[in-house]
Amino acid sequence: MPSSTVWHPLNIVGGVLLGLAAFIAIVTARVYLDGKSNFEIARRFDREGESQRAVASFEDAARSYFPGSPYPERALDRLTIKAKAAQMRGDVADAVNIWESIRRSVLSTRHVVQPNKDILERAERAIVSLQALESHPEGSRGTSRIARPRDPSPIASIILFGGLILWIGGAAALCVIPRAKARSMGLRALAWVACLVGLGTWLVICALA
Repeated sequence: MPSSTVWHPLNIVGGVLLGLAAFIAIVTARVYLDGKSNFEIARRFDREGESQRAVASFEDAARSYFPGSPYPERALDRLTIKAKAAQMRGDVADAVNIWESIRRSVLSTRHVVQPNKDILERAERAIVSLQALESHPEGSRGTSRIARPRDPSPIASIILFGGLILWIGGAAALCVIPRAKARSMGLRALAWVACLVGLGTWLVICALA
C-alpha cells in the first residue's frame, strides 16, 4: 500500500475515532462492572444485617452511572426503600443519612444534564422535612429547599470534551505522520497546534469548572 494512502488525513482521523471509541467502550464496561459488583456486595451486606455497609455499597453502585446501566437505578430504589423503612420505624437520623446518601450519589452523576432529577428532588424534600421534624417536633416545616452545588455549564462541558478530542487527535497524528518527508511538515505543525491547543483548553476548563 502506498505510504501516501497510509498517512492520508482521513485515515488518521479514522484511527483516532476508532481509538476513542475503544477507550469509551473500556470505560463504559468498567463502570458497568463496578456498578454490578457494588450492587451485589450491597445485597450481601443487606442479607447479613450490615445495614450501614449496605447503604455505602448501594451508594457506590448508584454513582456508577452511565445511560443504559440498570444498577444505579436499582441501587437508588433500594436506598429509597431503606430510607422509608427508617422513617416508618421513627429513626429520623438514619432516614436523613440514607436520603443524604441518595442525594450525594445522584449529584455525583451530573454532567451536561442531571440524571434522576426527580429522585434528587424527592430526597431533598424528605431531608428538609425530617430535619425540620428533628429541630421542631411541634410541627415547624423549616425551609423548603437545600442549596445545591453549582451545576456544570453545558458549554463548558462541550468545550472540555472538544479540547480532549483535539489533544488526543493531535497526539495521535504526531505518532503516525512521518518526520523525514518535507511535505509532512505542515501536517506535523498542524498536529502540534491541535495537541497544544487541546491540552491548554482542557487544563483551563478543568481549573475553572
